[in-house]
Amino acid sequence: VSGSRNVTSLFAEAQLPLAEKINAQLALRFEDLSDVERALVGKVAIGWDITDSVLFRASASTAFRAPNIIQINEKIVVRSGTRYDYAMVRLEQLAGLGADDLDSRLTQQRQATGAKNLISEESDNTSIGFVIAPQNIEGLTITADYWTMEKENTIGLFGRSNHSVNDMVLRLANGTNNCDSFVGNPAVVRDAPDEDQIDAAAVAGICAFGNVKYVADNYLNLATRKIEGFDLGVYYNID
Repeated sequence: VSGSRNVTSLFAEAQLPLAEKINAQLALRFEDLSDVERALVGKVAIGWDITDSVLFRASASTAFRAPNIIQINEKIVVRSGTRYDYAMVRLEQLAGLGADDLDSRLTQQRQATGAKNLISEESDNTSIGFVIAPQNIEGLTITADYWTMEKENTIGLFGRSNHSVNDMVLRLANGTNNCDSFVGNPAVVRDAPDEDQIDAAAVAGICAFGNVKYVADNYLNLATRKIEGFDLGVYYNID
């Protein structure tokens, strides 16, 4: 795989002494990428020396991560693995058949190519905490921080199993409407149904379908993710 990217980047940072024991930091970063939307992110942070031993710190920032060259320019990559075909599993249940009578668990191929329409991940981040360095214990530092992150447009794979579940939902909702043209989830490419699968579909009241040939599982921008945590660190330096 090959690809190219031209980037124009600008960065500015300012250290602001607000008071004798309070300092702030402001930063901005701008990037203009030739194959992805441009981005502008920033950060504001503050530190307050409450005492000689205790520092209060807090920050808020935005960030971005552009899709990499492989995710955009990948020609084709094939991976194989055994997965449940959940549409076929449900068909076996509705037709009163035993588990795997219709080969509902088989080796499936995942075929992926570059996704030209990806956009950069973006996140909002906050952090607040303390740094404690006791004056009477030389070399000891204790840090405690609470942080949050909300990330939009996370780049990842929907997954063969999720594609199969989506295909199942679409087929059950469709029933027997327009069976000649109905394809379910277009990312799930199937073989023609055999006689057992046709008979089972007739009993279940849905359009007949065959086993999974491959799943076109390309990179996507996924749903918003929210995480938070608390970090505690204890450091002791010995000369």
